[in-house]
Amino acid sequence: MRSCPNCGSAATDEQAFCSGCGAALANEQTTTGPQESHPPNERIGRVVLGATGVLFLGAATAVITYLALATTTTTARISTPQHITATTTTAPTTTRAATAATASSPRPGAKAAAAIASWLARSAAVRPSVQAAIDAVSTCAESPSLGVKALQSSIDTRQAILSSLASFSASGLPNGARLVSQFTQAMQQSLAADRGYQAWMGDLGNSKQGCGSSPAANPNYQRAQVASVQATAAKASFASAWAPVAAQFHEPTYAAAQF
Repeated sequence: MRSCPNCGSAATDEQAFCSGCGAALANEQTTTGPQESHPPNERIGRVVLGATGVLFLGAATAVITYLALATTTTTARISTPQHITATTTTAPTTTRAATAATASSPRPGAKAAAAIASWLARSAAVRPSVQAAIDAVSTCAESPSLGVKALQSSIDTRQAILSSLASFSASGLPNGARLVSQFTQAMQQSLAADRGYQAWMGDLGNSKQGCGSSPAANPNYQRAQVASVQATAAKASFASAWAPVAAQFHEPTYAAAQF
């Protein structure tokens, strides 16, 4: 049993309207029945589902973070060989610098070749004056005394060259010892010829016959001529041996009649 909330009249549980005032009576079974038990279950399910989503999202975030860290580590490991490769590629630069430094240093034998070239240049410088003096004295274009002075300059030069060759080391030169020997012989024969011609000029200056006499009759002139032929042959041999050496060291070459 129950009472009407409007007028207080008694009413049965099954009665839908009040018999006293006609007001609608609420159905307590409908409001308090089993329907009220579903919302709490649904809320629990939603809570569980939400927690599961949070856990899944956290796990997914952890996986993504791990993959990102792994990718970074892999990239760092991959980049390391590139750095090593870059460092390795710098080694040839040092090698090229060392090679350039080595190339800039004098080659073995370069100093010896330069010394021989300088002596050849000195001998070549006095060579024209020798022949010019011989021709001038022979034709009476120049006095014997002037010819003697001209020959003395050549004699001094070639004697100085011979003195230097006596203690010279041709280390590093191809066939250096042979080259020095040939050069020495050429200078010795040239010096002998110069002295012979100078002695002839001295004889001519002291002779009563004076200018115009035949030089072929003079013993000193004859010796000078023989020495001159020998000197030319020695110079030719030396010049032939010197040419390839001079080419290697970028030094000048000479023909036999030039020095």
